[in-house]
Amino acid sequence: MIISAIPTDEAFPRLIAMLERMGEESGVKISSIAKSTQAAGTTQDTAATASTVAQSYDFTVGMDGEFNRVLEFIRKTEKSARVLDFVSMDFSGSTKSGQVTATATFKAYYQPAANIAPTEEELK
Repeated sequence: MIISAIPTDEAFPRLIAMLERMGEESGVKISSIAKSTQAAGTTQDTAATASTVAQSYDFTVGMDGEFNRVLEFIRKTEKSARVLDFVSMDFSGSTKSGQVTATATFKAYYQPAANIAPTEEELK
């Protein structure tokens, strides 16, 4: 369904639920999910233009697990119905045990609802 690909609002609670489910399916423990405090959306000159341009925000996902499981989680985000861009990832852990702690940064997109309010203009 296209509405889940680019929702009409940030849909952050639904995004959290989706990521937690992906973590369970991948075998990684999601330790944190946080939205960036800095707005990543594009700024527009007019309200009409703003409603036609997709907006975005950055968020991070902290996770623990085996390296291969973390990669599987990233692959699942690439195939998800929600439009997400992978931005970066930091790893720490032991190569001997294969257990890592990772923090991935993503960009999520949403399309603000269109303003279809009637306008009043004098006919010429």
